Amino acid sequence: QPFHIDADAGAASHFGGLIASGLHTLSLASRLVQAAKPWGTNAMGSPGIEQLSWNRPVRPGDRIHVVIEIQAVQPSRSKPDRGVASLQFEIFNQADELV
Repeated sequence: QPFHIDADAGAASHFGGLIASGLHTLSLASRLVQAAKPWGTNAMGSPGIEQLSWNRPVRPGDRIHVVIEIQAVQPSRSKPDRGVASLQFEIFNQADELV
């Protein structure tokens, strides 16, 4: 997808300019969350992502922030000293638009 890396291809695309790849945006959001350490050093990893969607392109110069909502917390079935949290992550740009 050349519109992620080539300015001319981006300008010619239906996006009208360069945009970040969705996975790049997801990676940046993950980095922001890890830097904030909202759960301290207690996180043990992630079992995966249930749903993922791209709502709006992220463009050069955009600033993003992440909002995390805890959906559910339950004890681990296999490890009684641990729990499992279901989280919803939303990524917003500087205009507070969901990206």
